[in-house]
Formats: sequence, C-alpha cells, structure tokens
Amino acid sequence: MPLAPNDADTYINRGHAYAKQGAYDRAIQDYDQALRIAPDSGEAYLGRGDAYSSKGQFDQAIQSFDQALRLDPNSAAAYHNRGYAYRRKGRLDHAIRDYNQAFHLDPNHVGVYVGRGAAYASKGQFDRAIHDFDQALHLDPNYPLAYYRRGIAYADTGRHERAIRDFDQALRLDPDYARAYFNRGVAYGREGQYDRARSDFHKALALGFDQDMVEAQLAELPE
Repeated sequence: MPLAPNDADTYINRGHAYAKQGAYDRAIQDYDQALRIAPDSGEAYLGRGDAYSSKGQFDQAIQSFDQALRLDPNSAAAYHNRGYAYRRKGRLDHAIRDYNQAFHLDPNHVGVYVGRGAAYASKGQFDRAIHDFDQALHLDPNYPLAYYRRGIAYADTGRHERAIRDFDQALRLDPDYARAYFNRGVAYGREGQYDRARSDFHKALALGFDQDMVEAQLAELPE
C-alpha cells in the first residue's frame, strides 16, 4: 500500500517496523522522509539514531540523538541511547554523563543501570559497575543481561565462583545465550573445572559463537 506522501507518522511507524526486522537502511530512509515532512519530529530523530546505532554508525547516531535532545531536553530515552553510542565509541565519561542524566529523568530505567555499569566496568571501576548491576536486578530480577554483565565484572576481578552463579542465572532466563556459555566456560577453566568448561565452549559454538575464540580457549585447557 502506498504511503500518504505528507504523513510523517506513517513513515515513522514504517521505519519502526523496518528497524524491528533489522532492515536498518530502509528504516533510516523512512525516518529521513519523515523529517523532510516534519523537521521537528523528535521521534524520527530518536528512531534514526537507534537505527544508526544498530548499524554501528555511532557518530551519525549521536548526531541524531543530539537533535532529539534539542527538541526534547527531557527525553530519558535519548540520553540513554546516546550514552550507549558514546560507550560503544569508548567515550566512557560522556556515556556516564548521559546515563546519569537519563537516571535523573527516569530513576527506574533498568537499561540505564546496565549501560552505566558497563561503562564503569570498561573504566576498571568494578565496584561501581557491580553496584549498578545490583540495582538493575533489584528493579528487574529477570533481566539476563544484568546477570551476564555482573558475571563479567566478577570474572574480571577474579571472583569466578560468583561469576559462574551469575552466568547460571543468565542462562536460566535465556538458555540460548551463547556469550554466557562462553564466559561461564572461561570461568570454569579458571576454577579448574575443565570438563564443564569444555561443555560450555561446545554449547557456545553450537549457538553460533565465534569459532576462533572457542578454539583458542579449548586449546588452553589441559588434556
């Protein structure tokens, strides 16, 4: 069905649909068309920024989120999503500032805690990271990414038993979580539980995890 040529909302909604399907270039085209019709559409800028982020084009994403925030300085979603883009670019202090602002606007946004925790972990501030993951799990005890990231933080600080428990929880909630199998396998290896490590590495591989990384870890295990 042809779209109404002057209906920005129709293009935005189709852009959202394309984005959900992973058709990010088509989504961006629709958001662009919506912005030609309605240049002050914060929703279109936000959607376009998310699509650029999903493509790994973080500079373009940040530019779109900047525009969304110009139009709505109280958009917790725009601050959160720009924080994600900054974090993926390695601009961790910028990311944390955006996550802080998102938290100020929406203190119950679970994703803000997880994102800020990941930024703190990347800065080596593991206690702060774990605290944020704890807060995320207080808000949503069934959030596998929060367990996974807290497990990574525990593993990075040598607390492999606690890491394994968190990976267990992530896998209970998402049995196809390849990264959780892989990193639990690493933790089992550090604890000398080599058979369990091998089993997890093979499960990760079966779920499509990077073969070279799995084979490198398997090669390090004693026979």
